[in-house]
Amino acid sequence: MYALEYFFLAISAASLGTASPVAAPTEEPTMGALAFHNGVQKDLVKDGWGTATICSVYSADETVCFDSEDDHVAYHARRNNIPIEDVLKRRGTGLEERASPSCTYGACCVYQLKAFEGRRLQFFSSGEHTLGQYDFRDRTTGIYNNRKIYGCTLVDYRDWMPDPEFICPLGSAYGDLSKQSYTYGGNWDNMADRVDMSNSPRPTWCLPDNHCSTAAAARAATSNRHAPSLTTD
Repeated sequence: MYALEYFFLAISAASLGTASPVAAPTEEPTMGALAFHNGVQKDLVKDGWGTATICSVYSADETVCFDSEDDHVAYHARRNNIPIEDVLKRRGTGLEERASPSCTYGACCVYQLKAFEGRRLQFFSSGEHTLGQYDFRDRTTGIYNNRKIYGCTLVDYRDWMPDPEFICPLGSAYGDLSKQSYTYGGNWDNMADRVDMSNSPRPTWCLPDNHCSTAAAARAATSNRHAPSLTTD
């Protein structure tokens, strides 16, 4: 009897066009990441960024925000016991004359505005980073992968359908995500909900349309680190 009722209920649901779920809705965290800014701990969601322009996520327990690039460079040098000159030399500026995204070596950086401007959130630790915790959900307009190895991937949460991904290969930068096509139509501007930084091999060279090229990857493999591919597109 119960089996028969279940059968008719299933038929009724199908007649109404009910789709089978692909993925359950993803909930955003109610509490923001805790960060130190000018010596004071704050919740980046509740308290906001304030005057900070850069936030560096070194680990799950260490996020530090800065008012200026100089403040960040000085802290990064002290933290890692390296000369300031080394931080400046490897932070990713000056890849091309037409664009100079500042992103500390070893990090994956996301930017609030086009041309690598506005607030910058940079991740040094591997794993999955929910952007909502840093008050950066749907606010990513640019990305630069200046990690030492492996890729950096933007993920957009979708309800009941696969979550689209945008792979930023090692050494690559995109200064205007509105020019990058999105899986379900439109573009990637202000779409990212998460940054994935896996410590397993991901594509290391992709064409401008974000499709990986096997031939290009083979050429890149001949050197320790392929030449950066930077685009404002």
